[in-house]
Amino acid sequence: MTPERYAACGHVVTSRRGASTGPVDDALHELGLRREIVAIVPGFVDALNIARRSDLIALVPRSSIRDGDVTSQGLEGFDLPWQRRNLRSA
Repeated sequence: MTPERYAACGHVVTSRRGASTGPVDDALHELGLRREIVAIVPGFVDALNIARRSDLIALVPRSSIRDGDVTSQGLEGFDLPWQRRNLRSA
């Protein structure tokens, strides 16, 4: 997953306040990229359910999923592409 490919996908965002932008959007902006937010939901379970039934990306913390749970539900987990790059350069 590259930052460009990540940004090109449709996104479901979790926000209890209904916010449509946040740190992910700031990081993408620094790379000259912008994502399309298709849905905003109040919880991580909701975001995962939508992602499972669509071609959208849902950003959820690792702590909200159990090992193997994601792949057994037809989803694939990955690190944010710009975080991986920062880890390699450190």
